[in-house]
Amino acid sequence: MPCRALLCFWRVAVVKVVYEKDGHIARVTLNRPDVLDAMDLRMHEEPADVWDDFENGESLWVALLSGAGERAFLVGQDLKELSARTRDKVAGTATFGSRGKPGWPRLTERFDLAKPVVARVRGCAMGGGFELALACDLIVAPTDATLSPPKAKLGLIAGAGGVFRLTRQAPWEVAMEHLLTGRPMSAARAYELGLVNEVVGPDELDSCVEG
Repeated sequence: MPCRALLCFWRVAVVKVVYEKDGHIARVTLNRPDVLDAMDLRMHEEPADVWDDFENGESLWVALLSGAGERAFLVGQDLKELSARTRDKVAGTATFGSRGKPGWPRLTERFDLAKPVVARVRGCAMGGGFELALACDLIVAPTDATLSPPKAKLGLIAGAGGVFRLTRQAPWEVAMEHLLTGRPMSAARAYELGLVNEVVGPDELDSCVEG
């Protein structure tokens, strides 16, 4: 029987976040490729149960987090949805963290998660996607990937931990340059700064992550 047939998986409703259990590996895929995996409220909410299950699953040793498709890991918040909610006065005041919001605590706030999470960053990791990658324990990216905290260009702050993690993980001046200007960095540059663990050719990404 093909090993794929033995795959034990569970998918949450609407399949905006796909959660698969493959032996000791938990595969979490952000699944909105039509909008570069931008996160709406539902996509924020669904991972809470996923991370709870991963943390409590004794047979699960490591999580692999990736975006669907080849164009993006995650481009952050779905700005069209956010604009609609703000216009309709549904959105609250912007704050650090997500306490009281759907999906709390999100991965960016699970500081006591004892199991490692590996980010498979293909394409672009922007805004909240960049912050989500920084919250993982290891980051693997192909040579054509880009990472960017562009929130300053939108009059926003990297409130999902980016302002804290980036200034701790990269030299202060470099971190402030990207946080204040929103300039993107290549995977190679992120590797030089120690933000990315491995940079490989696009065709080698999966074998590197699986290895």
